[in-house]
Amino acid sequence: MYKRSGAVGIVLIAGVIAALLVAGVGTSSPSPMPSASQLANLGVTLGTPTTPAPAATVASAAQAAASQKAGADVLNSEYANCQVPGAVPAINQDCYVELMDPVQLSSVQGEGPVAWEVVLVDPATSKPLVGLREEPSQAGGIPTFTRGTTTNP
Repeated sequence: MYKRSGAVGIVLIAGVIAALLVAGVGTSSPSPMPSASQLANLGVTLGTPTTPAPAATVASAAQAAASQKAGADVLNSEYANCQVPGAVPAINQDCYVELMDPVQLSSVQGEGPVAWEVVLVDPATSKPLVGLREEPSQAGGIPTFTRGTTTNP
């Protein structure tokens, strides 16, 4: 009797594990980037890159630069043509768009909650170009947009 119930238990455990794997429990997809309209509110337009994506080592360097600038982990990364005409100087080039962890941003910088922040990174130099974020407003949840200072010369 014990041998049979032990075998049934093993089969049940194996079935649960298989079901969890099929359902994707425990796996996560990258966090979504801010929408085009959210970025447009900050004067940012992303488009199709004009040059092929650089090597993976450049992508890793871009993530490291963004993480160092923002003090948080990168949740998602995208290579795109970045246009920020309001930046000084204006940005119109291919760049990495690095989505930062908003939970870490809020706790690291000691500020209120951050809905999202992206750091645009120059693929040629791996230096951050600009940081852009949306902060929930204190009154009524209306977002307040703040653009970081550009760091390019």
